[in-house]
Amino acid sequence: MIQNKTINHDFILKKLVCNCMDKSKINKIIIHSSNSEFVKAKKNSILNQFSLFLVSCQKPQSIYSKNAHAAFMLRKNQFLGWKITLRHVKMYQFFEKLKLVSFSEQKEFDGLQFFDSNCQFGFNSLIRYPELESNFIRFNKLTGINISLVTNATKNQEISLLLTAKQIPVFKVKLYEK
Repeated sequence: MIQNKTINHDFILKKLVCNCMDKSKINKIIIHSSNSEFVKAKKNSILNQFSLFLVSCQKPQSIYSKNAHAAFMLRKNQFLGWKITLRHVKMYQFFEKLKLVSFSEQKEFDGLQFFDSNCQFGFNSLIRYPELESNFIRFNKLTGINISLVTNATKNQEISLLLTAKQIPVFKVKLYEK
């Protein structure tokens, strides 16, 4: 609750919004995992599905190709990977876990980049999460994940301020327009 008041005051003091209700917020978090081994055989992805379930506390949806692509050797309706869309309480729980576990333990992490009010980044391994770390032998061949933070921000300055207020490092961006 205190953090929300701080974010509201930051947005008002930086003159990005005039009303507390106009401030930017994170609408949803999308977690996506795909690999070429999944395309060859769906049974290779079962451990990855279970690990995504343990990390996000929500059942992943399977993703299938819509069209056939000869260059990628894909057929129509072929399995591609897993996707989870988090909203509301589960989104905030995962966001706190992401902030405490993933960003704090990542070496050489300079900050996030964002485009068009969406922030996208990826991690090579999920094994640093405590739910998976205790069963290291079972989850030794996990693939990475891609995470998208979808916001309602209209300017890059707003999303930069939002992420820094939530204590996530961001690449240097001009906060004020001239």
